[in-house]
Amino acid sequence: MDADLADGAPLGGAASSASRRRLVDAAGAGLVPTRLAEASRALAGNTSTAEQYAFAGFACVIDRHVGSNLKSSATCRGATRLRFANNDSERLAVGSMDGSVSVSLVSAGVCQLVCQLPGHVGPIASLAWSTDNCLLLTASLDGAARVWQIGDDKNLIGEDEDQLKSKRLLRQFPVAEGDGVAEKLPAINAAEFAPSNNNLFVLGGCCSSHAKGQLRSVNLSTGLCQSSLRLSAPVTCLAFGCESVSDPGGQLWLGDSNGCLQRCHLDQASGQLTRIAAYSCCFGGDGGSPNSGLTLQPAIASLQARSWLSREARDPCLLVCTSGSEILLYRLEVEQPSSDHRNSIADSARNQPSLPVLRCRLPVPKPTRAAFCPLMSFRQGACIVCASEDACVYICDVGRPIRPIVNKLQGHATGVTDVAFNYDESLLASADADGLVIVWRRA
Repeated sequence: MDADLADGAPLGGAASSASRRRLVDAAGAGLVPTRLAEASRALAGNTSTAEQYAFAGFACVIDRHVGSNLKSSATCRGATRLRFANNDSERLAVGSMDGSVSVSLVSAGVCQLVCQLPGHVGPIASLAWSTDNCLLLTASLDGAARVWQIGDDKNLIGEDEDQLKSKRLLRQFPVAEGDGVAEKLPAINAAEFAPSNNNLFVLGGCCSSHAKGQLRSVNLSTGLCQSSLRLSAPVTCLAFGCESVSDPGGQLWLGDSNGCLQRCHLDQASGQLTRIAAYSCCFGGDGGSPNSGLTLQPAIASLQARSWLSREARDPCLLVCTSGSEILLYRLEVEQPSSDHRNSIADSARNQPSLPVLRCRLPVPKPTRAAFCPLMSFRQGACIVCASEDACVYICDVGRPIRPIVNKLQGHATGVTDVAFNYDESLLASADADGLVIVWRRA
């Protein structure tokens, strides 16, 4: 393993000790160390995983982002991002290609529009709810990020565009000059609130040269950038990592357009960002070799970290979905410190589960995004939901690397761009390139 994880040339960035490592398959134990969990097996009953993730058709359909219903041209049609509110089974935010964002209350047979948020002039690239669901962060390829004050209001549809901007737009970054955002601002591809401090949010995307990447932390109260990092490639997605007692939510994972994973640290008190390490993902097919460069590696489309994969034992994992290529599941292990570590932040961060070891590849056709199913199963393993370019939604069991697909949902006419479960898994939302959003109801 030492030969495969040998340090390479340092990447450009803030942390001088950061280096790129090649991630390899790890032999040994199974994915989840719960083979003898008889109590959990008894609680699970006799139903199979496929039966557990059976669906009873559509709960509702949202068509307000379909091209024929948009004020802009048909070329701007399509839904790009979905996000259910935290611990809320009904509130769903949808972003589209024309820059509009809608918030709806969805349930069986009912879809009530809460509000339509205006302002962006480019496709929506990321949506994020604050911990208390009072704020919604939207980021776009037009280079702007906006924080909207949604609150607990159930119907804001009576407010016109000017009222929404004056009463609901809490912060815009960067500050717009006039009525819009400059066209030449570098694109923002990913945005998240800091888990333990919603007065901070993190933005990832391109820098001014558009060939490099940039990561910024922004103070919501002041609208000022607290810290920024220059990276070797544009950031395509980000996810806060597995929490530790000493530093909850401080670990930040990034995916870039070159197929690399990067690990950073966010000080949630000051907003200071520090780059810790970079890893080159181990792709199959034409993904390239360690010495062939990064040009053939697909961009990372989505990331999600999870501290507990089963009810029996802590098993930190990182789910990586590459654009149209494959889905990789990494197990995060504690990285052993080396003698050349001089950065105290890097040293403390390395005591967390942070070294990705490839556990399995999931053969899903042309995946676009993937996410863990939010509930932990009493069975061994865990399930994920995947969007695909073949117009299908797949439910996969990561405990079955061979033939992992346990359910396949068909209802879209074009490629599925994003998927999202609500917190109790009663509803699953999927969006496609035509702008149609289908909310599926669990059986």
